[in-house]
Amino acid sequence: MRSLEPSLGAGYAGAIHWIDPASVADPGALTKGYTQLFLREGGTFARGDACTLGPVTARLLAEQIVGETPFTDPAPYSPQRFA
Repeated sequence: MRSLEPSLGAGYAGAIHWIDPASVADPGALTKGYTQLFLREGGTFARGDACTLGPVTARLLAEQIVGETPFTDPAPYSPQRFA
């Protein structure tokens, strides 16, 4: 998969490459099945409100630029988490 997607970081252990998704009779059921497999294998999902990402990120950046202590741990927002 890395040869097809060279930007994938080293943290990825695997991938699914659907070559012909048009042949999937029920894509929703397939996706739900992969979700259940992911969870059974120990994966976790985080839920959040995407509308809050902009203001939270702006506040964290502003605090770091002026040298203030961030109001929350910035690690979950770090792009390094995908490395």
